Amino acid sequence: WQKKQIHWQNSIISACEQSGRTIIPSVREPISFDEWVPNIEADCKFVLDPNITSQPVDIEPKHVALLIGPEGGLTPSEVSLASDHGFHGLHLGPRVLRTETAPLVALSIIGARWGDMSA
Repeated sequence: WQKKQIHWQNSIISACEQSGRTIIPSVREPISFDEWVPNIEADCKFVLDPNITSQPVDIEPKHVALLIGPEGGLTPSEVSLASDHGFHGLHLGPRVLRTETAPLVALSIIGARWGDMSA
């Protein structure tokens, strides 16, 4: 795990240097979905799901959590758990995106709506 963590952290540092980002996100040890969802701290939490309608959010968040499922999508119970813990639905349009591209689209939408976040 440590070798992968170092590799991913170095990739993040390179991306931050390229983009001029001064706050560097950290790579943490993996935990289970059921453990992560109730413990995530963010001003605004989004879950990507092609089967739900986007919900308006009327805050100016400083920290955003973005939950993106695997290629097959999140299970209904996973979406329900996220919703129960304050995650808002975020729908990216009529097309189902690949796991590699969904974060780029979601972060672009979030960035266009609220600008640069602090972390």
